[in-house]
Amino acid sequence: MNLILLSPPTLVPNETTILCQLFEAGLTHFHLRKPTFSKVNILDYLLEIPEIYHDRIVLHQYHAFCEVFKLKGIHLPEKVRISQHYPINVPLISTSFHDTTTLLANETCYQYVFLSPIFNSISKPNYPAGFQKEELAASLKQTKQKVIALGGVSFPKVQECKSLGFSGVACIGAVWQNPDPLEAFEQLRNELAFF
Repeated sequence: MNLILLSPPTLVPNETTILCQLFEAGLTHFHLRKPTFSKVNILDYLLEIPEIYHDRIVLHQYHAFCEVFKLKGIHLPEKVRISQHYPINVPLISTSFHDTTTLLANETCYQYVFLSPIFNSISKPNYPAGFQKEELAASLKQTKQKVIALGGVSFPKVQECKSLGFSGVACIGAVWQNPDPLEAFEQLRNELAFF
């Protein structure tokens, strides 16, 4: 199972320093999603990350930086995915879905897709789980997509995600809101190693 980490939506103290520690600890997929960041803010963020880790970063906005920095790939928000106006010459393209009907109707072969919220969100208060477990399991058996669980995923939920049929998990709050993000990441990674 894959372990993917998304950035917190707003900058946390020492974020890029912590991120580099997570890369050193084995993080291979990091999604840089900062909805309020300008192009300059994203550029500054990327410049703080050593080049050796650039091929582990997936951008959610300002996709042109993918080629400039030789990043891992891009993530297509729903409005971009629907418009079909996005670069196609990138190493990896992912997207997100928030219901199983749309997931099953979009069998374009992305490298992986997020489905959320699977559990009550950790990083977004009052953002409850959006699926019945039986519906999830049935849909995951039907799709050809590699589906990653997002939303409320924490250490105790990893085994349930595997049982439901997810290909991996993605986290935000379970790592970034932990007093020790590195320890939280390593705990999740070690749990995933059993599957």
